Amino acid sequence: MRRRLRKKQGEGEFKGYAFGVSYVLDDISSPRANEFLDRFVEEAIERNGLECDEERRNRRWDFRVACLDGTRPTQAQRARVVAWLEGRRELARFEVEELE
Repeated sequence: MRRRLRKKQGEGEFKGYAFGVSYVLDDISSPRANEFLDRFVEEAIERNGLECDEERRNRRWDFRVACLDGTRPTQAQRARVVAWLEGRRELARFEVEELE
């Protein structure tokens, strides 16, 4: 596997430099889903010095979350993402991977 792909997926020498987040929205319209995504990225990810890439499968959204500066995410950063998600009524469910 190429270095760039290993980094993006948080594998190999980059293991622990990213954590996974996935969520499923309650049955809401596409414009509201896009608004939720924008708020998630701005409020939970970027405000915590993180960045993410996304993949959507039907109502499920999957993300790899990493630090903007290339360092390992901290437990505090992960906890703030979890806290943000816990406060959202629009979510049917969500999962956040542990840091390794």
